[in-house]
Amino acid sequence: MCLTKLGRCKSKFKKVPGEGDTYYGYKVFNIRGTTLRSVFMNDKIRHRNKWLVAMAAKCETTKTDKPYTAGFHVMATEAGAKMYHRWEDQIICKVKFREITVTGYQRDYIKSVDHPCAVAAEMWICA
Repeated sequence: MCLTKLGRCKSKFKKVPGEGDTYYGYKVFNIRGTTLRSVFMNDKIRHRNKWLVAMAAKCETTKTDKPYTAGFHVMATEAGAKMYHRWEDQIICKVKFREITVTGYQRDYIKSVDHPCAVAAEMWICA
């Protein structure tokens, strides 16, 4: 997943009380039994109650080709995450995230809506 466009939207995310610059968001995962997998990379998520660290690589936005550091793409709302919820073997999880590398928008081309999205270096799956 790459951001459709970069932009300031950090205010669209709810802060986790008492945890500094940590925010809540939503992310879709594939589920196989009790194992969660990343939707786009199909990596197994081995830990739930632990901070996960993203691999550092470069991405580009789909429209402007501006590079940014890759990470966990977390949507501000459940509605934003639902655009990636396409199959019965997927679930939407509430997550916490921190160390934001960039914010922007993911375009839902079917509904013609831009959803706020943050790219973060660290993520914690709440469920």
